[in-house]
Amino acid sequence: MTNQRVPRVLNYNKNKGVRRGRHGSNASHIYNKKRNPKHWSMVYFYNMVDLPSIASRVIFKGEFPESENALRHEDERQRFNITIGCSLVVAQLQ
Repeated sequence: MTNQRVPRVLNYNKNKGVRRGRHGSNASHIYNKKRNPKHWSMVYFYNMVDLPSIASRVIFKGEFPESENALRHEDERQRFNITIGCSLVVAQLQ
């Protein structure tokens, strides 16, 4: 390798696997509900559940940034998903 390429390689190695952005792709593994389903319809269903959950989480964090460090990630994720679930079934219960 030439001397010009070494800094590029070192920079790549230092930054590989880093997720960029405030609400970047790291949200997908935090709020992901997928397991390892064997049937394609379950994969489709889990994707339908994941996308609105992640999108609504990004909107919520944008509107209420003070809640960023209020809870640990596990508690925050659980509370958020329970709130989403309750808001989805309220119309059917009334």
